[in-house]
This record gives sequence, structure tokens and C-alpha cells, in this order.
Amino acid sequence: MKYWIDGNDVGCQHLHQYYVGSFVHEELVLGSTMPRVEKLDVYVFPQSGGDTVCIRYGDEGHQYYSPGSLIQFIQTASLPGHTMYKDALQLIRTKGKIRYEQSI
Repeated sequence: MKYWIDGNDVGCQHLHQYYVGSFVHEELVLGSTMPRVEKLDVYVFPQSGGDTVCIRYGDEGHQYYSPGSLIQFIQTASLPGHTMYKDALQLIRTKGKIRYEQSI
């Protein structure tokens, strides 16, 4: 179930064809006893430098996380403390496939 509207913002202008899926992420914020809950939509779309990941957390143009290319995203998701990126990567791996294409 998608949480946010596609293609309505000036920032990313996501198209439905690049929508991967949605998930809810809960994370305990330092100094708080209540977890922060975010509803997130994940998109993977082509760009000249390779496939790019974008994670929406609202309908406004500025409400997204932009972890960069798919390769950068995978590297960041492997670092400690990046549980939201790990969850998004698992969704991408479940809904699609990650492939290597050699540049010529």
C-alpha cells in the first residue's frame, strides 16, 4: 500500500513505474522513550550514473531521503545504525533484483 502521491512534487517527480513498495519503520531516537514511526515509499529509477534510490516520507517536494545510486545505497545500508536503509534494501531485494552491468 503506497502512502504518498507519485509525481506531484518538484523535487523528484516520481513515476508509478519506479515504485518498489512501502514499509513502516520504527526507530528509537536518542533521548526519547517513544519510537519515531515513519511510513515510507521506496522508488528505484534510472539516471545517467546508474539506478538511483529515493525514499519518500511525505507528499511535499522536500520530504524524501536521497541515498544516491543503488551502489551507494547498498554500501550505506551495510553500515551500523542504518536500519531504515537495511529495511528498504530488503524490500528492493524482495520485490526486484539487483544486477551488475559492465560499462564499456
